[in-house]
Formats: sequence, C-alpha cells, structure tokens
Amino acid sequence: MQTQKNELNFNGHNIYVGMDVHLKSWTVCIMTEHLEHKQFTQPSNAETLYNYLVRNFPGATYHTVYESGFSGFWAHRQLEALGIHSIITNAADVPTAQKEKLKKNDPVDSRKLARSLRSKELDAIYTPTDSTLQERNLLRVRNTLVKELCRFKQRIKSLLYFYGIKALSIKEKYAVNVNLLKTIPGIGLITAMTLLTEIETIERFEDTDHFAGYVGLVPIRSSSGEVTKDGEMTFRGHDRLKKCLMESSWVAARADPALSLAYNKLAFRMEPNKAIVRIARKLLNRIYYVLKKQEKYVKGKVK
Repeated sequence: MQTQKNELNFNGHNIYVGMDVHLKSWTVCIMTEHLEHKQFTQPSNAETLYNYLVRNFPGATYHTVYESGFSGFWAHRQLEALGIHSIITNAADVPTAQKEKLKKNDPVDSRKLARSLRSKELDAIYTPTDSTLQERNLLRVRNTLVKELCRFKQRIKSLLYFYGIKALSIKEKYAVNVNLLKTIPGIGLITAMTLLTEIETIERFEDTDHFAGYVGLVPIRSSSGEVTKDGEMTFRGHDRLKKCLMESSWVAARADPALSLAYNKLAFRMEPNKAIVRIARKLLNRIYYVLKKQEKYVKGKVK
C-alpha cells in the first residue's frame, strides 16, 4: 500500500523573487521556473523572506533582486548572509512594458523584477565592500559640507553687498575694539564681532557684575525650607554670548598662564565643567577691562 508523502523537496529548482524595497516594508513577487507563486507585502527584514522561502520551497536555490536607490546595500548583505543569491540592479536597465509605465506601483514593479530575473535579463551593479562604502560616504559627506559652507559664505557676502559693507570688522565702529579683544587669549575675530554687535557698547554696564548678569555668568541659588541648591550659572542670560565665552574659555585656559593656573586650582576641588564656568567669568572680566580702559590685554597679568 502506497503512503502519501508530505515532505516537500525542491532540490534542483530555482525560485525567483522580485522586491520593491522601502524603509518599513517590502513588496515581494515570487516566481518558480514556470509560474507566478505569490505576491505580498512583508516587513523590511531579510529573515522574514528567508523563512517563507524555506517553508514553502525547501531545498530550492533562491534568487532575489531589487533596484538600487536610497536603501543602499544593507538588504543585499542580509540576504547574502542567509545564503540567498542576491543582486541589485539599476532601475533604468529593467525591461518595462508600456502598460507597466502607465500603471506603475509596487506590485507591478516587484512582478517586473521577478520576471526579468527569471529571464536572466538583468545585470547586477557592482557592490563595494563595507569598508570601502564607509570611506566613500565619509568623503561624500565632506564634499556636501564643503558645498554647504560655500553657499553660506555666498549668503553672507550677498547680505554684506546688499548693505554696501565690504568688511564689517574693519569699519571704524568696530576696528579698534576688535583688535583690542583679539589680544585676549581665546577671543578671535568671530567671537569679538559677536560680542561687539550683541552688547553694542560696554558703557551700558556699570561694572563686571552687571555685565556678568547680562550674559548669565552668575551663580544661582534655590532655597526651600532646609534644602538649598547652588548652581554655577543662572538659566537666564544671553545664550549666544554665554556659548561664545564658554568655548573661548577652554582656549584661554590653555593659552594664558594666569587662567591656566586658576583652572588647575579649581579643577582640584570641582568638576572640569564647573571649573571652566569660573574661568569664563574671569575671561568676561578681562573683556570688560579691555573695552572699558581701551588697553590691550597682557598675558599672565591678573586684573
């Protein structure tokens, strides 16, 4: 008596899978040598597809294809790692019927890819190694940033031309004070101009405490009952100036012997980020002195 065999075996058979790849889902069309098996949408995960193929076509040789684009090579890597023969093809090289051009959607694209893969009409694009891809992308990002930087420069130039300004920092209004501020370690052209344009005149501040309060480099104390909390900086103040002074303070702490000594002493008894706030306050005092007295700053002197 013969018994019915329930075990499937597709050894020697080829299964062809066309995939329309998106960020969250893949539209998949599966074809055998002579028939279209099924078309469905699944999560964007190679293992999900692999499990379906193994369950329905055990022992077969699996072939997949998807079009090159934003999705890169990660799906191809996952499929290859599972033992699936995967290629990526250029969308312009996929044979397309006129009605497929008129009615373009994900199911149509996946069916077209599966059919062309089965007919051996597709050429695979070159797939670089992961290390080459990372280095390539690093240079491409750099190139993009250089282009953006050029555009920003052009915007600034256009704004200056619009107001008839050839160079802002050499205007009589700013030139002397810019040169004075640049004698302070950590203060460069941009920081100097930021300070001068934001405060307009140092004469508006009665003393360094008033100046520090405006910037926000004054301690904060919160007291409730028996609980008292102290902080290095108030949340109030001028965020742009505060940021500039904090960045400049790290440079000044290395370049100015007096500030370097002060930082080292502070760092023994508090965290570095708290110590640098104290240095920023000292730097602010130097800025006030230089602008108020109209004298160049001399390194190493404490005033």
